[in-house]
Amino acid sequence: MSFEDRQAYNQLYKTWNPIGFDASNWISTFKESVMKMFAFTTKHHEGFSMFDTKTRVKSRANWTAPGGPQLESCDLAYSIMETPFRRDVVKELCDEAHRQGIKIDLDFSHPDWYDADFRPYGQHPLQVPSSASLMIYADYRRAQSFYRGNPVIVPDPSDAEASRGAGDQP
Repeated sequence: MSFEDRQAYNQLYKTWNPIGFDASNWISTFKESVMKMFAFTTKHHEGFSMFDTKTRVKSRANWTAPGGPQLESCDLAYSIMETPFRRDVVKELCDEAHRQGIKIDLDFSHPDWYDADFRPYGQHPLQVPSSASLMIYADYRRAQSFYRGNPVIVPDPSDAEASRGAGDQP
């Protein structure tokens, strides 16, 4: 994506409002289809959480900053609770699945492309000068290939960022 498209994409959550979502209807449909279980992505590697999380994003990329991408401070969950919808989809699906006897597989991606604190690890769109020493060589080569050899380089994380935990899981 172009930097402009990335910036616009990262703002789409502000308008996400699936007013027709009905967990009971979803699970009933699964059950009628003789499904015994379903899998649901609770947090994709792009960073958006479909559940009410206490984890806060403190730094993110501003892809369209003057002079090129820059890190900027923020304080948000980057979750469904910050959308107009403001309902915990994961909780609603789990509650209904338990009620109707359907098993659930919840997928949670630990890499996070939105939260800049995760930038030196894995194939994050933002890399740091020390990425090669922080990643397994094969992962670093894949990251270089993934970004056509031109990842966006930003400053190394502070000691506080580097020691921060992986956050919560649903």
